[in-house]
Amino acid sequence: MKLSSYARGGYRRYLSWASNFAGYLWFQINHAPGEMLILVSSHQHPYIRNLRHSLKGLVFFAQLPQWHLRAVPIPLRTVDIFHLHFVNELTLDVAGTQSFIRRLQSAGTKIVWTAHDQIPHDKDYAKYEPIFSLWALAADGVIHHSRSGEEVLRARYNFRPDCEHEIILQASSRDHENLAVRERRSAIEQSYGIAPSPIRIALIGNPRVERRVVDFLEGVHRSSNQEIQVVCWSLRPTELFPKDDRFTIAEPWKFVESATITERLAMCDLLAMPIAPDGEMLTTGLVSDAFGMGLGMLNSSWSFLTEVTADAGMFCGDTVDEIARFMNRLTQSDVTRMKRASLRIRGERNWAKLAEQHLAFYERVHEKEPLTGSGILA
Repeated sequence: MKLSSYARGGYRRYLSWASNFAGYLWFQINHAPGEMLILVSSHQHPYIRNLRHSLKGLVFFAQLPQWHLRAVPIPLRTVDIFHLHFVNELTLDVAGTQSFIRRLQSAGTKIVWTAHDQIPHDKDYAKYEPIFSLWALAADGVIHHSRSGEEVLRARYNFRPDCEHEIILQASSRDHENLAVRERRSAIEQSYGIAPSPIRIALIGNPRVERRVVDFLEGVHRSSNQEIQVVCWSLRPTELFPKDDRFTIAEPWKFVESATITERLAMCDLLAMPIAPDGEMLTTGLVSDAFGMGLGMLNSSWSFLTEVTADAGMFCGDTVDEIARFMNRLTQSDVTRMKRASLRIRGERNWAKLAEQHLAFYERVHEKEPLTGSGILA
């Protein structure tokens, strides 16, 4: 009997708790001198799962207890570093954030924050800007995914003068890196009922305020390049878009399992990322997905994309007219060149290399002198 997604999620959460409990007992009894205990938020997020897997045996990751998660309650005095990821997933208000930071500082636990965003996607400024400000002031170290992202975040929030800042680029996605699936392209196309195409462009991912999916579709619609086919699973339910025979799939976003995303990527050549360059996103996991499957990327002028996609990406425009002109000159040789570059970068940016960078950063932050007095939030 096939379990539902909800049941599988609950089963995985139980196994995660059991594994963490057994692992923590083992760590307490057998840990080697110098092995760090890292308390981590967003424990089951794909990015954090990849991070934990890459550092297995080098540090011990413990799951932060939260009201909606089963986790082992670990005394903070035994924790070397608290690694914060997605601020909104802590579900703490300002007072709760202040209290938690005080507890961390009183216990001598260092704080590392990976800045995945500068404000949550729901744009609740009144709620989250004060909370982000508190974490910025408390952080002993901050990991950024790009130089441009670091500049944006440091311009928006105040950090302690002694806060360590480190650039660690995102690795290719381990969840979508099975290149063997690309050999099933024809079968996957048939399962979706679409014909082969020389250049298939995908739009995937949850709709965001910054994402200009309809503009991209309009730009393709205005172009005359008949070698292009578009598959889109990234619309909002109420969005209207032009009708075009080249749009073989144009559906609203909905949650699907990782295996489905892998298949969708495997039957495509390019991943389009029409993200507003003046938006508030710091990063997007779509780049990791593209590198994981060796896809080229069609970029806006958003500085993050310009910086991290290198020659695996091409600027396709910020406006409808710019996108249309680009599509008219896009060729199969462009696609081949970008895909080759993507595979090369995929080999260079792997989780083994990122593990070394994270471990070195953890060690550097851990060796910092502790805050004097009662901490910055006294």
